[in-house]
Amino acid sequence: MEELKKNPFFDKYAERLAQLQKQNPEKFLKMAEDIKAKNELAAAADQSTEAPPVAKVPVNVKPVYNKQRQLSDVMKVDLLAGRPVQEVAELWAAYHKLRDGFVAAIVPTAMYDTITARSNRFPVFLYPLPRSGGYEFFVAEFQGRECFFTQLAQYQTRQADSPPCLSVIHFEEFRSDGAVLMRGEYDEKVLNAAEVQCLLNQMQLYYGTEDAAKIRLVEAFNHSPATFQHTDLIAEVEHSFASLKAAN
Repeated sequence: MEELKKNPFFDKYAERLAQLQKQNPEKFLKMAEDIKAKNELAAAADQSTEAPPVAKVPVNVKPVYNKQRQLSDVMKVDLLAGRPVQEVAELWAAYHKLRDGFVAAIVPTAMYDTITARSNRFPVFLYPLPRSGGYEFFVAEFQGRECFFTQLAQYQTRQADSPPCLSVIHFEEFRSDGAVLMRGEYDEKVLNAAEVQCLLNQMQLYYGTEDAAKIRLVEAFNHSPATFQHTDLIAEVEHSFASLKAAN
């Protein structure tokens, strides 16, 4: 208990823990273990020595999948092992909240399988991001479990050498449990957290759903670019935004 009191998460839950210890000792021990795990995650974030992202390669070069980062390169896997998916999701999110320039989420396995299959057929796509009353376009390129977003202006001038402003990776270690861990690392000089979320939401809509209109746009961009119209893309995005607002 003394070790727990030193935990930065303790103050937030102190009163609830005291009640639980008296009323439900088993539940108290479970909550104490969760708080200890969050503390270990915080320490791991401070001492992280993870390898830098794998460099982006040209489209015509086959990616070397076995050199892509594994979950163990990012954090201690044993902190998540054996936990229910909901707890894994909470700890995964808590770990990344401690770090600037990162976003994290859990992707359902069924959606991830759809994303993987579609990205194998259509590895590149264009996404509009609302800015200053208009749109800035970003090119996204899948390479195995990773996806790299680049500003269109940079991509047009530098192609494969253009620096990504958002690098997304999926970790499959918990795939059999029904979830894939997604992590995004972004350049805060180019994007903010809300803009990153907008791009990731679009990626999931175009690659992870069965929306026929969106699939047609992805297919046209990759296989028949002469028929692709950016105005159709903007119209589809605005339709999606309107649908989301109506749903809320």
